[in-house]
Amino acid sequence: MDEKLENIRLLTLSEAANLLQVSTRTLQRMIRNGELPAFKVGGQWRLRETQLRLWVEDRENSLVKLEKESRDI
Repeated sequence: MDEKLENIRLLTLSEAANLLQVSTRTLQRMIRNGELPAFKVGGQWRLRETQLRLWVEDRENSLVKLEKESRDI
């Protein structure tokens, strides 16, 4: 089996919602609006754990940048 495929961990909507401490409906809205990377497998949403981590880090970095910019004004 391909080494890259062995390291893929897919999260269900419920698992991702628990990690982010939001409702599954919030995640569904974010996915529908293109704010969160996800795809369907057998009609159910899945999120790659690595992409979710990158998404969180990107959001954190954006917040830090905005805070820094607001202090510089």
